[in-house]
Formats: sequence, C-alpha cells, structure tokens
Amino acid sequence: MNPPVQEPGLAPWEMNKYGASVRQGDWKLVRRTLLPSSLELYDLAQDPSEKNNVAAEHPDRVAELHKRIEELAKGSDKPLFLIDQFKVVMKNMNGEPVLPTEDTYYEQEGPYAPTKEVP
Repeated sequence: MNPPVQEPGLAPWEMNKYGASVRQGDWKLVRRTLLPSSLELYDLAQDPSEKNNVAAEHPDRVAELHKRIEELAKGSDKPLFLIDQFKVVMKNMNGEPVLPTEDTYYEQEGPYAPTKEVP
C-alpha cells in the first residue's frame, strides 16, 4: 500500500469509487462520480457546514484541486479484488459459455438445494 501523501497544506479527505474530496487550507473540493457527477467547492472558513457550493465563483481553485485529486488517484493502490476478477473474466472470455446441466443442478448443497425425490 502506498504511504499517505505528505504535502504541506493538502489533506486527502476521502477517495473511493463514488467520488473523492481534498482539502487545502480552508478550501475543500468534493468530486461526486455518481450520475449526475459534480464538482463542489466549499470555503470552510465561511461555510463550515458545507451548504454553499462556490465552485462557479472560483473555477481556478476548482481546477487546481481537481488536478490534485487526479494525481492522488493515479498514485493510489488499485483494488485487488477488481484486478483479480478482471483476470478471471479475461481468462474465461474465449470458448463456449458454460451452462448448468441437470446433474450440476442437483449437485448443489445447502438447505435450499433441489432434490430429485418426488413427494
């Protein structure tokens, strides 16, 4: 895992698949990736409860902080689960699809597994 970025005055606030945020001084940029995606900028000195998005009034600050989010994301570790699952998908993309047979259907285990017995 990569160590946290140590940059004076910059704090990676949060990064996940739904968005990211970064804080620099009193400014906090929030990037939401769920549709509709958005960039929100807050001046925490004037608006600590993050009620007033001032991104439209400060496009240069938005661009600067958004660039930092992109740089931080490129430098972070990739989720291993997705990498492993991608390899499985790519390996199994060639060939015929595997469909269940009657035998494999009845080989299931557990309390809700089907049985061949007829009442």
